[in-house]
Formats: sequence, structure tokens, C-alpha cells
Amino acid sequence: MSENANDFQLHKTRFSAQSAEKLGWSIGGYSIAYALKGEIGIICFGLTMFFVASIFTIYFRKNDVKFGKDLLKQSILYRISSFSILIFAVMLENYHLLLLGSALSGIYVSMFWPSFYSLKRSSVSRWYVNEKFYACILLLVSGICISKFGPNFVIILASIAAIFAYFQASEISELNDCKNSKYQSANMWGMLALSEGIFASIINIWRAIILISGSIVVFEFTGIISFSLLLVMTKLLGAIFTHYSKSIIEERFRIISVTTISMSGIILISLPSTNLWLVGILIMGVATSAMYPLTIEAINSHLNFRNQNNRGFREDWRNRGRVTGATILFCLYYLEISYHSLPFFLLILILIYSKIMLRGGRAL
Repeated sequence: MSENANDFQLHKTRFSAQSAEKLGWSIGGYSIAYALKGEIGIICFGLTMFFVASIFTIYFRKNDVKFGKDLLKQSILYRISSFSILIFAVMLENYHLLLLGSALSGIYVSMFWPSFYSLKRSSVSRWYVNEKFYACILLLVSGICISKFGPNFVIILASIAAIFAYFQASEISELNDCKNSKYQSANMWGMLALSEGIFASIINIWRAIILISGSIVVFEFTGIISFSLLLVMTKLLGAIFTHYSKSIIEERFRIISVTTISMSGIILISLPSTNLWLVGILIMGVATSAMYPLTIEAINSHLNFRNQNNRGFREDWRNRGRVTGATILFCLYYLEISYHSLPFFLLILILIYSKIMLRGGRAL
């Protein structure tokens, strides 16, 4: 199978896996967590997945496990198991079962993404625009279905989509990779992925808490629909910026643009106004969506320059960052420290991120 044909099959598999993710996790999982345990339920639900994903990614990399087709297929089985447990968690109103489902999704994350990027050969930014376009549709469908029919219906649909993804993964071919697979230890590129992971984790969980709880509404829609709408508006805008700016803006100015967008959002969420917070968190969502493919391309360029295989390097450090971000929110909640302190952390993170990106571009 040619590289283009293989990537097409890989994208088909990801589309089904994404359908499962957006239906059953991004909206369904967080809404169930809030219904069962409130604000801390959302934080622990995300933290469990990130922690397990990080532990398994570190284990796979330390033991030189090959990321490829077989691990990709196994990951989808863990996702199917996760959704099955989420269904029982809803039926029994059992939060501990929900956390078990979250842990299994963490194993999925630790296997799927390193395998996906090991198999992928075409442009990340172009695929990412399509990924976010379909995600917008799926998120809206998920939010509306949960509001009308409840979370179980959506999680069943997610399980069916995950089963489709498993069978589609069987058609993917393994491609030879002659790059050096030496284990990559921490360096400034690891810190880049770490800072992006912390940044995204804080924004995503904080946004989920505020919107799912109904503390702030979008277009007079409350709870889940507000959350869905805001995700839709931010994810696609960030992906479009990253891809289409690639050919018209010099790399240095793309990085400066994302930094400026992020800092604008940080300023707005720092101000004592609900409307400005909403605009600020929307801008920050665009920034996180734009940072994701930028980070992948920067790290891949660094590894390709040195003829080295990714081997889950970026995913490992990003997962560590996501754990750190969720842990910060957990500590703030239990210490009863206001979330208004978060802009300070976010400002430090975006400055670290932009400094590494700008310095890294000169190093290549």
C-alpha cells in the first residue's frame, strides 16, 4: 500500500475513533462526571485518564515497545472497554466505575496517539483542519443528543463507532522506518511538549467546569450545549489558522501570533467580567488548538533533522504536562484557592512555550 493510501486508511480509522471520542468522552464523560460528583468529579475524571496515559507511555518508551498497527488496534479495544464501563457507571450512578472507565481511556491514549503518528506520513496541519471540522459536527451532535436522550444513548453510539475503528485499523499497513530509534531523554523539546500539555489541560478542564456547571452560558444555552458550542467555535478556528498561515506567514511570526493570541486571552480572563472571561476562554481555546499542530511539526522537524524516530517522545511529555495541569486544578480546589490565580500560571507557560519555539527554530 502506498503512503498516501495508507494515510487515507489511517484517517478513516481516526475518524471512527474520533466519533467515539467526541460522542462518549469530550462531552459525555465530563457531563456524567459532573452529574455524579460535581466540580471535583470533572477534575478527577480528567486527572485519572492523564495519569494512567502518562504512566503507560513512559513504560512503553522505557521498554522499547514498538508503536504501530498492532498497538493501535489494541488501544481501540481499551476504548471500547472504557465506554462499556461508562454505560454501567451511568446505570448504577457509580463514580468509581466512571474513574475505571477513565483509566482505560488513559491506556487508549498512551497507545493510540504514538502509534498514529508513527504510522502517519502526510502533513499534520492539513489533516488537523479536517479533524477539527468533523469534530465540530460531532460535538454539536453529542451535546444535543445528551440533552435530549441522556448520556447512555451517546455512549452506546460511541461504542459502535469504536468497533468500526477497530476493523478499519486492520486495513492499515506497517511502513518501514530506517530512522534511529534511540530513546530520547528530556531536553528543551520535551519541555515544549510539557508546557503545551499543562497549558491545554488547564484550559480544557477549567472550561468544562465553568460551562457544564452552567456558571456561564453561551447564547443563552446552559450547561452541555454551552460547552459544546464553545468547543466547536475554538477548535476549528485554531486548526484553520495553523494550516493556512503556514504558506503565507514566516514561522517566527506564526509563533509570535499564537503567543499574542494566548496573552490576549489571558488578559481577558483575568478581568472581573463574565462576558470578558467568556471571550478570553474562547480566545485561549483557539490558541490551544493552534499550538497543538505547531508543537507536533516543531518536534518532528527536530527529530527528522537528527534522523531519529519519534517513539512517543512528544506524547510522553505532553501527557506528563496534562497530568501536571489537572493536578494544579485539583490542588486549587482542595486548598480552596480561587481559579483567578490560573492566569498567572498560564502566562508563565506561554512565555516558556514561545521562548523554546523561537529558540528551537534557530537551532534547526
